[in-house]
Amino acid sequence: MSGRDASAPTPDDDERRVQHLSALENGEPSPPSQATGDEDGGSEADTAAGDGETRQARAPWHFKVIVVGSVVYLGYRAYQGVSWVAHHIH
Repeated sequence: MSGRDASAPTPDDDERRVQHLSALENGEPSPPSQATGDEDGGSEADTAAGDGETRQARAPWHFKVIVVGSVVYLGYRAYQGVSWVAHHIH
């Protein structure tokens, strides 16, 4: 072991980030090895049944909870608004 932290970025990592960002700025898609950080273009977790087809990233559970909560809240506020208008028309 070299005494170096395994999670510390290396100069190669910095170079890959710079290349990826310049490709994004130019509107070019980044190569799969840069997008996934894997040398073979993807990991087993990124492929569906090993057929080479990549899956989309899933939203985290807490984002889904916030979306559901927001929909429930806004639905309730819409109901309150309709109710308020109905009572003030007459």
